[in-house]
Amino acid sequence: MFILQAISLALFSQLFYLSSQILPLHDTLQNFQSFFFFFNSLHFDGEIPFWVPYGTYGVSNDINLWATVPSIGWLLLLGGAAAGISDVMLLYKLSLMLEVMVYVFGMALVAQRLFGSVLARWVVVLAATGAVVWVRQPFMNLQVFYLLPLIIHALLRFRDEESPRWLWLAALLGLVSMHGSLHYIAFISILVVTLFLVPIVLEKPKLLMVLLKPDRVTWLLIALTLAMMAIEGYFLLHNLDGVFISEERASDTGLVTLENFLHYGRQSFGGYLVAIITGAYPLNDFIYYFGLLPLLLFIAGLFFIRDTIFWSCALGAIALVWLSVAGYFATGLYYLWPGMNMVRHIGGYSGLAMVLMVIGSGFVLEHIHHGLTRGFNPPKPSRFGPFPQWLLAILLLGTLALDVAMHDGRGGLIKLFNTQMLNDPNWKSFFLARMALYEIGLLLFIIWRLLPMQTSSQDRGKRGRKLAFILLLIFLGDMGSYRLQTHMAATLYEPGAGASLYQSTPTPYIPSRQKTPQMGSRAEASMAMATRELAFHNVQYAMSLYPFAHFDPCFPQMVKTKIQIMDQPVERMLAALFDDQFFPDLGVQSSHTQRYYTKNYRPDIVRSLGCESDKLLLLRTARLARNDTEARALFKQSKALDRMVIVTDPPPSLQALFDGDARVKPGDDLQLKEEMAVENPGRDVEGTIKVTRFSANRLDAQVTNNDGQPLWLLYRDGYHPHWKAWLNDQEIPIARANIGFKTVRIPPGNHRLRLQFEHGMMGQAGHLLIGLSALAGLLLIGVMLGVAFVQARRGSITR
Repeated sequence: MFILQAISLALFSQLFYLSSQILPLHDTLQNFQSFFFFFNSLHFDGEIPFWVPYGTYGVSNDINLWATVPSIGWLLLLGGAAAGISDVMLLYKLSLMLEVMVYVFGMALVAQRLFGSVLARWVVVLAATGAVVWVRQPFMNLQVFYLLPLIIHALLRFRDEESPRWLWLAALLGLVSMHGSLHYIAFISILVVTLFLVPIVLEKPKLLMVLLKPDRVTWLLIALTLAMMAIEGYFLLHNLDGVFISEERASDTGLVTLENFLHYGRQSFGGYLVAIITGAYPLNDFIYYFGLLPLLLFIAGLFFIRDTIFWSCALGAIALVWLSVAGYFATGLYYLWPGMNMVRHIGGYSGLAMVLMVIGSGFVLEHIHHGLTRGFNPPKPSRFGPFPQWLLAILLLGTLALDVAMHDGRGGLIKLFNTQMLNDPNWKSFFLARMALYEIGLLLFIIWRLLPMQTSSQDRGKRGRKLAFILLLIFLGDMGSYRLQTHMAATLYEPGAGASLYQSTPTPYIPSRQKTPQMGSRAEASMAMATRELAFHNVQYAMSLYPFAHFDPCFPQMVKTKIQIMDQPVERMLAALFDDQFFPDLGVQSSHTQRYYTKNYRPDIVRSLGCESDKLLLLRTARLARNDTEARALFKQSKALDRMVIVTDPPPSLQALFDGDARVKPGDDLQLKEEMAVENPGRDVEGTIKVTRFSANRLDAQVTNNDGQPLWLLYRDGYHPHWKAWLNDQEIPIARANIGFKTVRIPPGNHRLRLQFEHGMMGQAGHLLIGLSALAGLLLIGVMLGVAFVQARRGSITR
């Protein structure tokens, strides 16, 4: 019954978010857009979108497929598309709510296995349930840690039953936990699991020998783990191919510098500490409030709890908190721990630390409950390994404090009471209410200790159980007030303001890039959101449906946002077009995020990007550039970039067209010949293009060429080698145009053109990954409900 009650509580705590007035914000909004995009492509086109056609001029969708939809999300996404459900927002919220339930289910399993007292079990479950606030940040506030309790439960079974199948099940769960999360979180998770296993292996070294004796079930789990590892490994190794990443990472390796590792996304440690104690600003990305009681109990437990599992939790929790200091310890991990040089947001793993500290607090509560019911006799300091335990605790906490003092310094103390927290109108009242609750609990405990003790152990047990129940009620009030505070801090929109954002709609073909956000009621609903939120949530970002569309040189509103990811050929094209050495009159600003937009633009540059002209265009004039360097030189020379195609490094069949034309010899000092000068293009091109079908991965068009000579069809969408072209069902070569776009050769006459993104092995790996992910989500929900109802039935039979 305990498990069923726990997941029911988790469900009840999330019902508030089902309101149509609650819309996701910040990173959760971005994830919803990705969820929406996948859903629409499945619902209307019957395909998984591997290409994002808008955004930053098109980019492969691999990183979104991996990082934005977890296992349970894929289960609901596929099921909802198959069932024809149109309320995509409801599906998305339900997926997150189910993840919370799976997380609480795992915490309840761990608590049930480790603790005999109702007090310890329920404090662990209440802390887990109350701390999750995913409305702004689904990664750090849920998806980083939602499967960690189940992984810990499997490791506990491995220790107790000495069966290797549980260790491999933990590994399989670890691989599933990576779906829908950021790539580099895996290295932090491996660190946590490794530290968790160290005390266990020191206590029972023979567990290492158990691994050499697998049974049939273990071999099956090993096979499944290796298969999923192979699929994930292949997918991740190729995930960033052809993608330019923002300046925080190296575009070729994805690695971060030590400076970015230590400071990107890091909170001031003083502000971090106060927020985790007071529950300030509950919608912050990286801060968790899981109650004063578990936090204080965990710290106290460092000095006298001798249990091996407590120290398994403690080592991981202390390492994560210490990592957030960004001092010598973090620097050492950057150089010594494999993969750590890919990690950002080192202050953002509070969720993992929270899970470990909450579980650790249960051991202290178990001891307190034992004392309340049998007579409280504080134990003498115990030993952990060769050191007195209190000395080990002082060494760990003292070294951490020293690292804080040396690297956070006065800045952390100044920010101890940060203005963001103090400006929250609800902070002070909720904080004072929580403190009053604990003061009442402390007063009751003091009164109980001062009253004469009954000699009967039965009477003492009754009084202890009453006080334990009071303590549980106080903690329930603590976490209940935090949930209320988070609800009051959530942005509420007018009923129906975002209704048009909920419903599935097909991805439209929009001829001009400048018209991308103009989609009637969707744009209006998005504007309503933008007026209630930060400037970052502007119209283009909020309603575009295209993940990572943080940048657009056609829109001045996008100047202040950052480039998250971009197709590498597109980035090279923009770098060439907006190079201030070529065009010093543009007034390009030095900021990286403002590099590719300026008010003082040259009209032909703007039109060449499709800002004021169609994305599909027939052109007569073309020049050959055998590489990007030659293309940049042609950009510099031309004064009418919107009327020509620079065919960059074409396939041999297209390059032959240029080699046979003396007027456009490559290597002719790249000087435009008079007869080919596009500044005087003569008559307009005679031809038409009509798009007949459009989806993420495909564009079909009816093309008419009445010009009397072959023309070049320029598609102002990102080039990728996996794009293919067919003309009248015959495959034709496709070339890179203007460094970053794509082009095909169209002979005279009427033609059916098909452009399609065929992702090859990555596409196959993506489909396998989605299928395995959805299956894992189904198994997680099935096991959760099965265990809950079986235990509830057994409990009712026992009673």
